[in-house]
Amino acid sequence: MNKLLLTALSLLTVTVAAPSAHAFSIVAGVNQNFNSVSGKIMGIDTEEKGGTGFDVGLLWNFSKIEIGAIYVSTKTTAKAGGMEISGTTNSLSIPVVYQLGNRNFTFNIGGFYDVAISSDADSDYGVVAGPRFYFGKLFVDARFAYGLKSDDIPFDTPQSVHSQTATLLLGLRFN
Repeated sequence: MNKLLLTALSLLTVTVAAPSAHAFSIVAGVNQNFNSVSGKIMGIDTEEKGGTGFDVGLLWNFSKIEIGAIYVSTKTTAKAGGMEISGTTNSLSIPVVYQLGNRNFTFNIGGFYDVAISSDADSDYGVVAGPRFYFGKLFVDARFAYGLKSDDIPFDTPQSVHSQTATLLLGLRFN
């Protein structure tokens, strides 16, 4: 009985301490925000659109769970009464995903929390999913994030919008 218990304990120790189970990655990429909303503010036709941007950050992998810290910068535009205003929103995205797959391909599914850095950005939370393809230590990660927080737009007829962003990341994995 003691031999069985000792064998089971040693297998558990080897499994938990496996060097390939923990890794971190450096990522950089591009994003596209698909938000688009239009209406009238005080009778003036108004339109707000998301745009493109870039991402850079770190990902920590603990077996099948991955936690990240990704700086996200996205351009936005707003048109009202013939004028156009462009700006940039900056946030820190903290994704937590579960990875299904093997060393060559994974499908990531989980959630995220975005912490607003710039004054014109709002914090958000939601779901994120997408495939990742490995090429040795390099990988390509495609993600789609859908925000669950509703942003109310103050049009004459109020509208709500949820963030919708696609991201393409290139990463280098260290383990």
